[in-house]
Amino acid sequence: MINNNKIRNTNLIFFLLAGILLSGCEPERKGVKAEPKISINDRFPINRRAEIILPLEYLDKRIVLKDGQNNLTLNDTLAVNKTAKEAFFRLFKKIGTRGKIAQPHFSVKIKPNLEIDTENAAYYANVLCVLSYGDGTEIGIYEGAGSDRTLSLEQEGLENAYRNAFTDVIKQIKNDSDTIKAITSDESNTRTRPVYREAEQLPPEYQKLVEAIVTIEVYKDKKLPMHLKANGIRKAHGTGFFINNEGLIITNGHVIKNADKILVLYNHDEHLPDIIALDEWNDLALLDIRIKETPSLKFAEEKDYEVGGEVSAIGSPILKDLKHTVSKGIISSIREIEGYRLIQTDAAINPGNSGGPLVKTDNLRVIGMVTLTVRGEGLGFAVPVETINAFLKAHNVKY
Repeated sequence: MINNNKIRNTNLIFFLLAGILLSGCEPERKGVKAEPKISINDRFPINRRAEIILPLEYLDKRIVLKDGQNNLTLNDTLAVNKTAKEAFFRLFKKIGTRGKIAQPHFSVKIKPNLEIDTENAAYYANVLCVLSYGDGTEIGIYEGAGSDRTLSLEQEGLENAYRNAFTDVIKQIKNDSDTIKAITSDESNTRTRPVYREAEQLPPEYQKLVEAIVTIEVYKDKKLPMHLKANGIRKAHGTGFFINNEGLIITNGHVIKNADKILVLYNHDEHLPDIIALDEWNDLALLDIRIKETPSLKFAEEKDYEVGGEVSAIGSPILKDLKHTVSKGIISSIREIEGYRLIQTDAAINPGNSGGPLVKTDNLRVIGMVTLTVRGEGLGFAVPVETINAFLKAHNVKY
């Protein structure tokens, strides 16, 4: 246990990480009083859709407590999202975070606040919830409080504190006859908020291209930074793309190396791939999800690129929810580094882009694969198409 006096959120060390949002999977813990599961009798039968909106800083908010050599990392975003969905499911048929629900009838803006008593291993959560129609018209404001004491400061205790706070809010809403009348009326049908789809935002020439680009999610048990090990979950992600119409995907070797589990996120589904080949020297890997008639990208002719040529990097930078992000730039140089030929570009490249295609802007043909970046320096590098061709030919791949 970390032996500090009671401290507030504002005195903690917060990290808004350029990392990956962790999922809701949690390792089993002992000694923590579990919140009773929500039964069907607890649910108020409102056949409506609602979205949960958190402050922007909660895209990926961590709390790091430090005491000498000991660190404890808590995922505040995970705790609020998970428990808010559980609670508001008691009211509405379908619950999701912002942008995940098509034309929501209602929105719930949530402002969380947290106190941690490290000496007594206790959490005190407060949530301010603004309930509105989908078009933003306010219905009511509710504030709930909850706490939890655990045998040690762990993620589940944090979640239980928020869970109790949201339970308090739901009780208030159920006892507010004006609010219940508002959310059960048919008026909400005309006050939905439209949700824009990614395809509608992309230029026409890129819409077909991104269909062949996938996000690759990996679970690793070792050698990950401390902030990715919160809650016992070790997860990261990268990008890949189809090279033929038979489900073959190429990506960076470092994306899938030493992974205990690999998931390819494609066409709104998760696929367990086979690893066909891995070239650590050139940082290339070939996966197969065993699906026919997949879209694929076309390769440019070898060395059909030049310094100053316009290029685009496409992938899932920082967060997997940012899939199909298009970053434009130029080829800054063609480098020979330690015997490796690399394309240098100033197109914005971030963690998560690894394995994504670098394409010529004029014809959208693949000239390379994004492999690494020097963060904060505007330097990105890609394995050139000639290296990719040699890798595929060495493994008798038809593409």
